[in-house]
Amino acid sequence: MIESFSSPQSSNIADAEYIFESCLLTVTFVKHSRYEYFNVPESIWHGFKSASSKGKYFALHIRNNFRYSKVF
Repeated sequence: MIESFSSPQSSNIADAEYIFESCLLTVTFVKHSRYEYFNVPESIWHGFKSASSKGKYFALHIRNNFRYSKVF
């Protein structure tokens, strides 16, 4: 299953997508770069999705905590 959200109110995060079967989180930033984060627990996805500040949640719970790869 795949879930996604867009975040037009965020100055940093444009949108994100999570693939439950592979625990893969894909984040697209406002500046049009996209990164894949590997082995992200479902609980982190749910927290990210419901956070009032996507950028703050990303900085505290995702960035530098998971292996990642730049897509573009």
